[in-house]
Amino acid sequence: MKIEQTEAAFTQVVAALRSHLRSDEAFTLELWGEQSQFVRFNQAKVRQTGTVIDGQMQITLMQNQHSSYQEIPFTGEAAIDVSTAISAIEDLRSILPQLPADPYLVVPDGDATSRDVHQSDLLAIDAVADAILPAVSGLDFTGLYAGGLVLRAYADSAGQHHWFATDSFAIDYSIFTTDGQAVKGTYAGSGWNQTDYIAKLDQAKLQLARLASRPKRFPKGTIAPTLHPQRWPNC
Repeated sequence: MKIEQTEAAFTQVVAALRSHLRSDEAFTLELWGEQSQFVRFNQAKVRQTGTVIDGQMQITLMQNQHSSYQEIPFTGEAAIDVSTAISAIEDLRSILPQLPADPYLVVPDGDATSRDVHQSDLLAIDAVADAILPAVSGLDFTGLYAGGLVLRAYADSAGQHHWFATDSFAIDYSIFTTDGQAVKGTYAGSGWNQTDYIAKLDQAKLQLARLASRPKRFPKGTIAPTLHPQRWPNC
């Protein structure tokens, strides 16, 4: 999904619903969608990868203190989405007379609008492994990378129209020592920066080296030097 294409499709759906509405009807339209890539790593190798493309709209129709809603898919193709939305309105019209009145129903009001779009540089689908794995070569590295586009939108018959879209990513990982101890880390943001990622890993590697060092043992009944009363005169 491209942001411009999906926004144009949503706008056309809103316009079609408004023009199809009867004088005594009102509606609200909500959209949520994503296009995300997921890559799972184990022992510093790609074990699973895939892409999720999903979009859903919820249309609520209101008339004479009656309301009902229907969820329909959102494809980002205007002709398909408009046709599906109009069919949903027709279905809801046939249902409303059979439903009990809702004395607390509040119809939409106001004409506020907003548009908030954040686009940034994410890793291309075929570049994820090359960006992540070389820096952990030879380590027991396990993790999950997820990145992509998230959409949220709202519109109604009164005139409100809000659009939000953002790119984001996150990689959640663990690096293990040979005896099973682990250092856990997370790198997330709206745009991938290879230098920042390497810096995060350098910190994790330093912690890993400390975990891998031989532990210092003290005979039973003795006090560790760092806790000896002579070191703490105020105790």
